[in-house]
Amino acid sequence: HQALQLIAAFRMPARYDTLTALLIGEGKPCADERELDGVLTELEDRGLVGWDKRANRYDLHPLVRGVVWSGLGDDARRGVYTSLHAHFEAVPKIDDYLKVNSLEDLTPAIELYNTLIGLGRYDDACDLFYERLDKATHFRLSVSRQRVELLELLFPDGLEKLPRLNRQDAQAYTLN
Repeated sequence: HQALQLIAAFRMPARYDTLTALLIGEGKPCADERELDGVLTELEDRGLVGWDKRANRYDLHPLVRGVVWSGLGDDARRGVYTSLHAHFEAVPKIDDYLKVNSLEDLTPAIELYNTLIGLGRYDDACDLFYERLDKATHFRLSVSRQRVELLELLFPDGLEKLPRLNRQDAQAYTLN
């Protein structure tokens, strides 16, 4: 199921409107919303996807996410990340961090960051973190744990090695 694979690539719960944009249309897995709803209902009935009805978001249990994602080849992963990157790159960004009221407001930026990591574009991910996530997560939301989780993604070789960044100033910023 392409829907399951797509949801597995998200870092945060996937909003229904995002799934419709990515999965419905010509050349996409679903022809219309009815078909997408059927796919999502089947995945939920099978216990593979959880649906938060109030927020209309879909998510996977971490074990399901791990199994689905590890079952994909490198080319399939790159394809999923490329689709997600194109979608989230087009989402309007919040220009003023003072307008951020919750972590959910940062979902598009966090998902874009995650796709850059998945595509191996660590320098671009670091720049995005600094430009769109740094002040909002530090000064506005004070979400230190989430900041650390995001920044640790820049260390694919382990925390005992330097982050996979080309510029020394970016490495120092990330380590700090």
